[in-house]
Amino acid sequence: MSDNESDMTPAPLEETCPIAVASGQGLCFQLVWDSDKIELYNDKEGKQRWRCHHCGENWAGKNHTKALRHVSRTLKGDMKPCSGKIPPHYKDAYMALLRSKEEDKSARKERKEVLDIGLTTTDSRTLSIYQDQKSHRKRPPKELQDLTLASPLTVSTASGSTFLSTVSRKVPKHASLQTTLNGVRGTTSAEARHKANVAIAHWILANDNAHNSAEDPLFARVVRHVQQCGTDFKPPSRYEIGGDLLDATYSSYYDEEKGRLMQESKIFGASLYGDGATIKGTPMINVLASTPSNPSFVIDVIDCTEHMQAGGKKDAKYIALEMLALMHRVDPGKTIFNQILFDGASNVQKAGLIMEQHFP
Repeated sequence: MSDNESDMTPAPLEETCPIAVASGQGLCFQLVWDSDKIELYNDKEGKQRWRCHHCGENWAGKNHTKALRHVSRTLKGDMKPCSGKIPPHYKDAYMALLRSKEEDKSARKERKEVLDIGLTTTDSRTLSIYQDQKSHRKRPPKELQDLTLASPLTVSTASGSTFLSTVSRKVPKHASLQTTLNGVRGTTSAEARHKANVAIAHWILANDNAHNSAEDPLFARVVRHVQQCGTDFKPPSRYEIGGDLLDATYSSYYDEEKGRLMQESKIFGASLYGDGATIKGTPMINVLASTPSNPSFVIDVIDCTEHMQAGGKKDAKYIALEMLALMHRVDPGKTIFNQILFDGASNVQKAGLIMEQHFP
């Protein structure tokens, strides 16, 4: 046997699926449908069904969780446990698959919780930056309207006028009268949910977004926050998204990533790397830093347009001066960066030698 052939020898089943090996007969299922005792088929009407050959029962549809709980005899919901005689090696394989699925579900839940905590922290930091930006450009409040003025109730009956006078108060123009009177929003009706689903699907499909966009954790946060707003809520304009909100979001993520870089570099140090590029006619230099858990922190993207328009070139001196300025900004004490990485182009290689003299 050659070395190549020995390298391709599959790993023993005990290593790939250790729990499923029993009674000298190894079984390892990635899906319950992999078992030769679980049959998927279509009935005479073309509808999908599945049959358990351990007990002979059959069910409509194709529900992996229900089928697995049936053969593993773990009761949940309305699924009946298998009443047939299941050989030990099949039972072990089903239980191994069930444990694997439950561990995956638990891990996904944990990752989701960690992600939600991280997003909450990031959003809070972004909100603080955004509010600080807005506080420097305060605008006069919108004109408010008294809903009791020119109201049909106030001009039609005295009782209506008396009633409204007890709750008369100024509210935003777009607030509904019902919201004004009771201040409580009821549960969402089925029709309202359907309308919302149609609107979301229409937005996703019309903009050619991925269909799983509706399951994105960030989108779920959008829905939760909008639900807490009144009926006068309006999404930010494209100018605000591309202006203050973009600046606040960028600053929030930049500060977070820089903080991670500074923290890890105390132990491991950090690497600096970059390269020149011209994208759609715009000359630039990408400058990134790397630590063990953050291999691609973008420090800056240097726009070289003015330098090139003035007759300059992206030569060694220019690259070295621009990158040294960034290095001093991030690491004024010269204690973080311990290596600089470039490709084999002569200009960046020479720039590296210049930077080494000023940033040993």
